[in-house]
This record gives sequence, structure tokens and C-alpha cells, in this order.
Amino acid sequence: MSNAVRAEIYKLENSKMLRAFLIVTIIVSLGALATRYLVYVLPVLSYLIIFMLAVFTSFNVPAGFANGVYRNAIASGTQRWRLYFAKLASSFLAGSCMVAAATVILSIGAIFSGGWARPYTPDSAAVAFLAYLLFLCAYTTVFNMVSFLVRRQGAVMAVNLFIYFAELIASTTFRDAGSLSLLPSTYIAALFPQPFSASFYSGQLFDTLLKGLILAAATVGIAAAAGCLAFKNSEIR
Repeated sequence: MSNAVRAEIYKLENSKMLRAFLIVTIIVSLGALATRYLVYVLPVLSYLIIFMLAVFTSFNVPAGFANGVYRNAIASGTQRWRLYFAKLASSFLAGSCMVAAATVILSIGAIFSGGWARPYTPDSAAVAFLAYLLFLCAYTTVFNMVSFLVRRQGAVMAVNLFIYFAELIASTTFRDAGSLSLLPSTYIAALFPQPFSASFYSGQLFDTLLKGLILAAATVGIAAAAGCLAFKNSEIR
């Protein structure tokens, strides 16, 4: 599996699309620091990263079917599950790079603005960052599963974006029912409008975080298993 992962990392290093998305992330993050309405810009940034991840995965995975990479790798003896999880790791790493870039910029901005203000503290940033990574992983496994099931790039893009917008709408319409979007909501709640330690241990933020983490973990397990099993039993032409 290490060879497959190394090959994917090499592709990421030379990916023009990932570079473009990182530039967009940096620009929006800097813009968030420059505005007085940071609390409103942060949710936009959170969902923008997931949108770019959907687009990246929709191009990244189907390309292997179109150019025969999967067929040739399987013919040379590479196991299918290794290919599947190498692509999953590739998409997750791409998303993580965008999240890390945004977090670093916001953290540096908070320090130079007079400390971890409003109340952007090191503990809130760390926990929110880890929670958001699990949220990112949940979306990555779903996008990856769809990409391996549908395979055709245009159809994959349509389905992944439909899932993205459907979940986004559901999270705002049926907020009490639970949603993956509880995690970016928690990401924002950890930063605003009161000290993280106080809001976290008051119970409300903790319950929201726990609910989102459980849902995200279940999504990761189910989507990864379903996608890998389907790819293992499918025919590749």
C-alpha cells in the first residue's frame, strides 16, 4: 500500500488543481481576517473547503478509470483495496492541506491582533481543528465511494455536488435532527462568542460536538467499507 500512497502523494505535489484550491483558501482566509464580520466568513470558508474537496475528488478518482491506471495496476498484481484506500488518503490529504492553510493563517492573524481574541485560544483551535478533520474525513469517504461507484467524471461530479448541497440544506432546515454539518458549526462555536472552556463544559457545545463526531465516525466506516467492497467486486474495463 505504501507504493500506492507514495504515487498518490507525488501526484498531489504536482496537482495544479490542488495548488489553485490552496490559493483560494489562503485568499479567503486573509479576507476573513480583514473583515469585521469574521464570525460570518468562517462558516463560508468551512463549507468552501468541502465544496473544493468534492470537485477535487470528482476529478481525481475517475481519472484512474479513464486513463487505465487502475486496470494496469490490478493487472500488475496490486490489490484493489490498496488502490481504493490510496485514493481515499490522497483526497483526505488534499482537504487537510486546505484546512491546515486556513487554520495557520487564522492563528497567526489572531496572535498578531493581540492574542487569541474573541476568544480564539490555543485549546479551542486545536479541538476545533481535530473535529473538523473528522468532518472532512466523513465527506471524503462519501465522495470517494461515489467516485468509485459511478466512475464517469461528469456523473460523479453531479452526484457529489448533489450530496454536498442536499446535506447543507438539510443541516439548516432540520438542525435538531443531526447532521455532519454539526461539526463545522462546532468549529465556529468553539471560536465564538465566549471562551471555549466555558462553553464546552457547559454541556451544549460538548453535546453538539459528540453528536457530530459519532455521525461522522459512522459515515466514515460505512462509506469506506461499502465503497471498497463495491470496487473489489466490480469489473474494470
